[in-house]
Amino acid sequence: MHWKNSLLFLVAVTVGAVIGAQVTPFLPKLFFKWAIIFCCPFLLAVLLKKDSLVQMSSEHRVINPYLLLVVGLLVGFYDGFFGPGGGVFMLLALIWQVKLPLMDALVLSKLANSLTAGSSLISYTIQGYVDWKLGCLMAVGMIIGSFVGAKLNNKHSVKIMRPVLILVICSLMVRLIFYA
Repeated sequence: MHWKNSLLFLVAVTVGAVIGAQVTPFLPKLFFKWAIIFCCPFLLAVLLKKDSLVQMSSEHRVINPYLLLVVGLLVGFYDGFFGPGGGVFMLLALIWQVKLPLMDALVLSKLANSLTAGSSLISYTIQGYVDWKLGCLMAVGMIIGSFVGAKLNNKHSVKIMRPVLILVICSLMVRLIFYA
């Protein structure tokens, strides 16, 4: 990975996430339910498209730093503002817009997603919106799932990622439409 470009992206997503987290409290809760329901079919269409997660070439290309900055700010804002699918949007933006190879995009999107989550958490904590007991319980499950996912991903990358993401998105849509 080219670390100078990666750092630019990481700074941009962090700034975007903090800005997004500052905007979120001003919208009604119902907005977020319908926004997720609206986004899910788009994510499914992207994931079902053949070769949508595979970069044609694994060689490193010259990266436009302005494009990297804009993409970072946009996906960072989305992740801090809204969150669901933020890591997927980061991954897809790095593959399709920035033209990074799959493994470079995966690594950078995971690191960026951690930064946006942390900066958003700090921002929401300062605003008084964090339930620490529930958050810590969820964090334990997420850590276990992350380790399992990382092990599977290294061995079976695209074969496992696509079906798991499709299952998660479909489950989320059903849950929101029928049970929320």
